Amino acid sequence: MSVKENNLVSFLAQLVLLTVLISIIELFSYLILIIAESPSEKAYKSFPEFISTKPAPFNNVDDFKEVELSYSNKASRCRGKIIYNDQIGFPRYEKDNFKCYGEELRNGLRHTTDQPSNFSRRILIFGGSTVWGSGSSDKNTIPSMIQKKINEDTNKKIKVINYGFTTVTINQQLNLLKNIKIHNHDIVIFYDGGNDIFQSMINENPDGSIIGYNQSNKFNIFIQNIKFFLSNTSNTYKLMSVVKSKFNQNELQNCNNQDKEKSNALISDGFEHYISKIKQVNEYVIKNNATFIHFLQPSLFYKDNQYSDYEKKLIEISPLGINECKIYQERVMDGYKYFSNNYKNSLKDLNSNNLINTLDPVRAGEEYFIDNLHVTSAGNKVITEEIYMVLKKTLN
Repeated sequence: MSVKENNLVSFLAQLVLLTVLISIIELFSYLILIIAESPSEKAYKSFPEFISTKPAPFNNVDDFKEVELSYSNKASRCRGKIIYNDQIGFPRYEKDNFKCYGEELRNGLRHTTDQPSNFSRRILIFGGSTVWGSGSSDKNTIPSMIQKKINEDTNKKIKVINYGFTTVTINQQLNLLKNIKIHNHDIVIFYDGGNDIFQSMINENPDGSIIGYNQSNKFNIFIQNIKFFLSNTSNTYKLMSVVKSKFNQNELQNCNNQDKEKSNALISDGFEHYISKIKQVNEYVIKNNATFIHFLQPSLFYKDNQYSDYEKKLIEISPLGINECKIYQERVMDGYKYFSNNYKNSLKDLNSNNLINTLDPVRAGEEYFIDNLHVTSAGNKVITEEIYMVLKKTLN
């Protein structure tokens, strides 16, 4: 054989040896994971894996299978890419219409079920993924549940429209509102707070957008995507993650030495920005002869009522995106507390409603959250009741 052929054979032999070695390591890691894990609780889970275990918040819902599939790669491919409309200042799916595992998009908006074909009034609901309905099927989003309650409770022909979209803050919600024709006597609802606090405390830019932050941090996002891919495909990576978590005892890294003064300034500035935007929305809606109602959404970052054991565990395992430093979690928790404590006094002349303590699993005997912010349709049902009680006063 020639030198070139010898080199090729040598390379192929090394490749085969490397493949066998990786396979042995993967098998060894898999066996350790099997031995280390109890039958009821795996030591390491990606979010889709966590959902597939059917955690407690799905115990009393009728859309678990659809939600489970909505977090699959198939569903992600079905929905397609999210693009940012710079002209409007709001994200959208590249497709205008799709039907993907319990999530239907019609003309760019998530489908709200049971809408009347003829109507005399509209309710426009804006927010992030919690309004969009991540964690529930079309029929169990907050807008769909409100539509159903109106249909059952009144003889009025009112159409509820879901203007929610993943990652958006109050900045983008206002941008979208200004690009929609508001009718006389429309009711405009903003249900938000979670993304705004995240954008202010973690991304440190209340005027920016989460999508914009992700676009300017593509390398970090790329690394995070590799980690996510490995967490789903490599037993060795899963084992390393388990070992790391044992040594760190589920603690976030204490990797940032910025002082408390900066965190306090970010919280205060973020809150002032948030309140000013709410007031801008209110003025804009009133100018268009419509009614505005605002709701500060609940989360696991802060509430006054008691945390359940399930919620405490969920807080430990729920990530904050690409930031893994302890200071960021502290900021978000302190930020949510500050927002909640100062919300009502800052919006005395507005129809403002703090829902921070709406979800109380200890009292209700039912769990709701699947991460720090998102809930299942069980949570949407409780939230809908609270929103409808406020809404009814405007409808009467």
